[in-house]
Amino acid sequence: MSPTDFEIFAPEFDKRDDCVDVTFCDGTAETYDMLIGADVDSINMGIYMCKTLRISNTNKLITLYVATGKRMLMTHIQSYTKYKFTWASAAHEKELGGVRAQDVDAQKAFFGGLFQNAGLRAEELVGSIHKATDFYVSSTHMICSGMWSANRVVLVGDAGYLPTPLSGFGTSVAPIGATMLAGEIAKYGLEQLPKAPEAYEKSFRPYVEKS
Repeated sequence: MSPTDFEIFAPEFDKRDDCVDVTFCDGTAETYDMLIGADVDSINMGIYMCKTLRISNTNKLITLYVATGKRMLMTHIQSYTKYKFTWASAAHEKELGGVRAQDVDAQKAFFGGLFQNAGLRAEELVGSIHKATDFYVSSTHMICSGMWSANRVVLVGDAGYLPTPLSGFGTSVAPIGATMLAGEIAKYGLEQLPKAPEAYEKSFRPYVEKS
């Protein structure tokens, strides 16, 4: 397996006292000293972003508007003639979970209706949805894992601790955590490798919980 193959993931693994046997989605299998999970792929909040023509009275700042009904609208200048806007909703979880599997026209209709009466500039932006050619739906959420490791299997970054996007810690905690885990691995070495994840969690969890 290529070290940068983003299409391959590990649906199964068997953790042993001295190694971890990993089975990948393409049927191949490998044995490693440690398995580290650092990514996540699930949603609790729907979000979409697209570009549209810049409105003349928009200044060169990121604007954030929190509406009723757990809705948020953010705009950001991308160029002299275009800007990006992001809408997010923490409500309607069932509908948001299903809309990702629908086609683009259905997604546009759903979010247009969801924000039609959100206030401020929402209605103005709803009108530009159908003109957008780079519209897409994505997600953001918060992860609170009660346990980061089990012997030689350990979680880093989003897989174990993903703060809310509004906390300002989402980007920083992942590399800090990876660095601390690497330091513990170097400290204990292969002879005492299972102790590294335990020490990493003990020292780093208080910082993550505060964030």
